[in-house]
Amino acid sequence: MSESDLKAGGAAREKPWTDRDMPCVYCGQAVAREVERCPHCKASYSLAVRRASREIEGPWFYMEPRNLSNRGVDFNTMLKMIEKGRLKRDSVVRGPTTHQDWMFAAEAPLLSKHLGVCPHCFSPARPEQEFCDQCDRFLDERPGRLRPGAKQAKKTNFFPARDETEEKLAASLVTHDLAAAAAEAAKEEAAEREAVVRPVEEPQLGNLPEVQSMAGQRPHGGETGETKRPKVKLHILALLTVVTVVPLGLLMLWLPLEWVMPGSIDREGTTAYNVHHNQVMVRTAILGVFGGGKSKAPTDDSQVAELLQEGDTAAENGELEKALEIFEQVRDDNKGKPLARSAERKLAAVKETIANRDRHRQDVMDRMQRIKDALSAGKSEEARRLLAVVGAEDRAIARKLGVDVASLEDRIGLLEVQKRDEAQRERLRGEVKNLLDKANRATEAKRYKVALEVYEEIANKYPTDYLPAGVKLNELIAETKARMAPPTETAKSSETPVAPAPIDTAAEARRLWVELLSLEVKKKYGEALKKSDELMALPEKDRPAALAKKIKDLKRGELFGEE
Repeated sequence: MSESDLKAGGAAREKPWTDRDMPCVYCGQAVAREVERCPHCKASYSLAVRRASREIEGPWFYMEPRNLSNRGVDFNTMLKMIEKGRLKRDSVVRGPTTHQDWMFAAEAPLLSKHLGVCPHCFSPARPEQEFCDQCDRFLDERPGRLRPGAKQAKKTNFFPARDETEEKLAASLVTHDLAAAAAEAAKEEAAEREAVVRPVEEPQLGNLPEVQSMAGQRPHGGETGETKRPKVKLHILALLTVVTVVPLGLLMLWLPLEWVMPGSIDREGTTAYNVHHNQVMVRTAILGVFGGGKSKAPTDDSQVAELLQEGDTAAENGELEKALEIFEQVRDDNKGKPLARSAERKLAAVKETIANRDRHRQDVMDRMQRIKDALSAGKSEEARRLLAVVGAEDRAIARKLGVDVASLEDRIGLLEVQKRDEAQRERLRGEVKNLLDKANRATEAKRYKVALEVYEEIANKYPTDYLPAGVKLNELIAETKARMAPPTETAKSSETPVAPAPIDTAAEARRLWVELLSLEVKKKYGEALKKSDELMALPEKDRPAALAKKIKDLKRGELFGEE
């Protein structure tokens, strides 16, 4: 390898950088450059997400299972995570007050008090405290120094061995030498007090050089040659302050600066949200002072977070009225605080859910009313169609609102059966009417045998309820048989007697068979058997083919039936 190659490319001439992968900007794992979301930590690469992540970056870290190498955030973001319930006492965090050591959030100075606990003795603490009420130690550092004036801690540390190690580590660093820092601070404080008490020495006029004017004369303006300085008029200064500074400050407080700031007032962590929140806090304080009323004591943030969590749980379980009451209480008790704005958003979501639920219930009740109206009008098909699109959830809602869905289904089924029965009856009535018309045509054509067969078919197959009004089938049968029978008396000659006409055994057999069937229908089995005996007396060729079986049925009916 030549010396020129070494100079141009270092140890060796390297190929141009052509790797198509890149490390994820959030978790550091290799991903393709063209992807829009990391497949490992699921973070988006959109411009809005990237901008939001840079707005909240800082020296605080929290352990996240899906992204162990996540970037740090600022302290305000950690507080917002506590408000949302994402950061709890057993969460693992690190930051400036932990010297970037991983530890539980309940043990991290400056952070633990926002979780309601002292990092030294684990006694209850509030976010606005600087020193613990139980152990008198500073809440924002480890090892914690004692409260000024306290000679000994009231309560021992929960883990003495760990705190002893922390003190040894702090002693090895000059910046963490607590004793030296306290002594130096005491010296500076004493020096400041001495400087305030001791009067300032006036310089000797004789030692000052005489200042000559450019013309070799004393400056004009007085007999003593000294320039007269105008005195400050305090009332004018106060008036100018009131006229300029105070209106400007009030204008800055009430001017919607969030309109020109990046981000949105609805998204926590952005500049617009922070500016709006600070303005609201200051305005609330000013109005409280000039209003003359006593402001309500601020609620503990940890308790408010628990209330918000309880409201979220109630909303998830469908207890919307309870969630609405909780969010309204948090909003009213924490005006001007971030928690109030969070409660306001949750409250709006719950109200929208309640409105949607009420609209849904009204739709279900309207559908049930349409089903009832269709049943009242006898429209079973429309009622069945409307009920078919009602799902299990809507049926449960209807039952809760007092609608008996099962009864509606029974009514629809009963109406459908009634309609089918009525259609069947109409069909049978039509068949009977057609057969009667056929018999009438046969009678007009003097085809009495055909007419009689039709009448007998109607009598054997259809109940009398299906006959048209005014039609008496028995009379029609008897009339037809009479027309078919030969004359009983014939004209006799005065000289020669006429022999009786032969009996039509076939017609007689048909007549007896019809009477037998009519008696069987009326359950007069004894009389029907007598008719069968008359049929047996006729020639075998004229007897009905089913006579033997019919005799057996009549005898069985006579034994077990009622005459």
